[in-house]
Amino acid sequence: MGMKLKSHDKKERPEPAKKPALWKRLLAVVLGPLSFLILVEFVLSVTGYGLPTGFFIPWKVAGRMLYLANSRYCEHFVPKSLSRTPEPCVLGPRGKSTI
Repeated sequence: MGMKLKSHDKKERPEPAKKPALWKRLLAVVLGPLSFLILVEFVLSVTGYGLPTGFFIPWKVAGRMLYLANSRYCEHFVPKSLSRTPEPCVLGPRGKSTI
């Protein structure tokens, strides 16, 4: 009673999943969080959230555009406890004779 054993050599084994190259994985690790932060920054900027970043803030009064000094401008560079308010000033439109 000779039993024949089936040969498993011809049966194809599934290939193990190939890992992406190291540079691709590093690129994904760096670009994933970076793109997320850029997207969040863009959304916050478009919605007007946060402090104004310019030294002068536009302000419309009686149909005229004036520019006021941003009192919180220095907080971008130093802690609030060390920050000083810039000298108050207002810039208006130039006169016709102003160069």
